[in-house]
Amino acid sequence: MTTLHITLLSHGNRLGGIERELRETGNLVEVVDSAGTASLHAGLRATSILIVDCCGEAAPALARLESMLDGAPPVPVIAVCEEQTPGFLIEAMRVGVREVLTLPIGAGDLAGAIARVSRRSASLRAGQARVLAFASCKGGSGATFLACNLAHALANRPGVRVALFDLNTQSGDAYVYLAEGEPTHTLSDVLSGIHRLDPAFLGACLSRVAPGLSVLAAPGDPAAAVQSRAEHIGQLLALARREFDFLILDTGRSVDPLTIRALDEADRIYAVLQPSVPYVRGARHATALFQGLDYDMDKVGYIVNRCGSAGDFSLGDVEAALGRKIARAIPNHYEAVAASINQGVPIGTLAPRSPVSRALRDWSASLSDDQADGQPGWIARALGWRSGATQFRKAPARA
Repeated sequence: MTTLHITLLSHGNRLGGIERELRETGNLVEVVDSAGTASLHAGLRATSILIVDCCGEAAPALARLESMLDGAPPVPVIAVCEEQTPGFLIEAMRVGVREVLTLPIGAGDLAGAIARVSRRSASLRAGQARVLAFASCKGGSGATFLACNLAHALANRPGVRVALFDLNTQSGDAYVYLAEGEPTHTLSDVLSGIHRLDPAFLGACLSRVAPGLSVLAAPGDPAAAVQSRAEHIGQLLALARREFDFLILDTGRSVDPLTIRALDEADRIYAVLQPSVPYVRGARHATALFQGLDYDMDKVGYIVNRCGSAGDFSLGDVEAALGRKIARAIPNHYEAVAASINQGVPIGTLAPRSPVSRALRDWSASLSDDQADGQPGWIARALGWRSGATQFRKAPARA
């Protein structure tokens, strides 16, 4: 069993029971009074997990935690509170909390929370990004929108580094979903300079569109990538896996050696469709392609976009027609999605209370918490993503 160095940040002896349980299981435990956090900043480098007492006045505790974590080495945080209110949970997630436990802590809850954050931390330390490929079952499915906005939602998670690669060499436009103007470099620049590929060269070709999120745009000239070989994509992804936590690949609809190599390399393929006959037919064709490529179908997740429109199939109808379970259902909210696309602003920024934004946050939480698709993360489980009136934030007008 791995010995963890766990720091308890508490006032008085409120976390005494947690301290005893941790010591009994062989962990190294350091208890620091919450009034003395200034001296803790440098010591976080040796800390495996930080457990914070947020009982009593939760807002000041979270403010102190945010200040302490600013500029400190990344460390997974578990918060302990007396009541999980929606406001507290949202603020806790914002400042970097990975798990929340409520007093009194149930049997097994502490061990479960520690196991989850330990798995996630081990994954980050291993330096191997999870590669998620988005494939459109039919034009207009919304695969690019979902790829871009899931990437943005993941990058909003504390300490998560995300790269989005637009591999649609014929008509890719993922960059404009997230930023204004034109990218300085594109995929064709990387592939034409594959002989000098290293972290510095890749970094120079990426466009940083938001904190934690970089984009490798599709070629402006479709002919520029024609001569690129599939093994070049393999080299690119092998390097990028070591530089990021998540790689999001937008593969478009074309089937060519580059696309197939990208799908081969992906840890998970998301086949995006809508709940109507043409899209279900497209999903069947995609399924036949995946089977023809000899993929394990557990690698493929079917994402139904724009659910809930009048006259559409139900999810049960789609599953029956495909003979496959649906991994995720994204609700329909045309107004917010159209505004996001037209302004080039991620929907989570433009319309944070849109049901689409909530679905993407839930999806990103389940991925970054290392849980199975379709299983909500702790914030989603606690809140149930309560619905509310959608509020739009005005974004700058595009040129």
